[in-house]
Amino acid sequence: MRESLLLDVPHRQVVLTIPKTLRIFFKFRRRLLGELCRAAVRTLRLYFEALIVEELAPGVVVAVQTFRDRINFHPHLHLLVTEGGVDRAGIFCRLQRLDDARLVALFGREVLRLLVDRGLLSPEGAGGFFPGGTQAPTSTAESKPGPSPRLSGSGSAWSGRC
Repeated sequence: MRESLLLDVPHRQVVLTIPKTLRIFFKFRRRLLGELCRAAVRTLRLYFEALIVEELAPGVVVAVQTFRDRINFHPHLHLLVTEGGVDRAGIFCRLQRLDDARLVALFGREVLRLLVDRGLLSPEGAGGFFPGGTQAPTSTAESKPGPSPRLSGSGSAWSGRC
């Protein structure tokens, strides 16, 4: 099955988190966690499309984790992502690298759009999460097999690794 269904292409692990102040929306509305996963996939599609300048379909597996080592509520996403995507002709287009900062900014916009669309956050309130990078989202992506360091930032509440 693996030989006939899965492309033998490089992949990365990406971890996306959200600011502590937004976690409350997901704690009491667990169905939003599915929407958070879809926001992450939209983010990847937008990111790939911006780099390649055409629509690509990346391979993505998303797992939601709602806690960390202290067992406090900390929703974040672990994604297994192909290092590129398939174009309309069925050809795999590889990306040379993932840019944490761009990916995180796109993810933040998608999450804020989700919360505004659901009436949980006002557009004005959502705007306060980006100026000066104060509350930007985060992402981490690791090339398999070796891990990469976490993003360092000046107290950024959004985070991620690629």
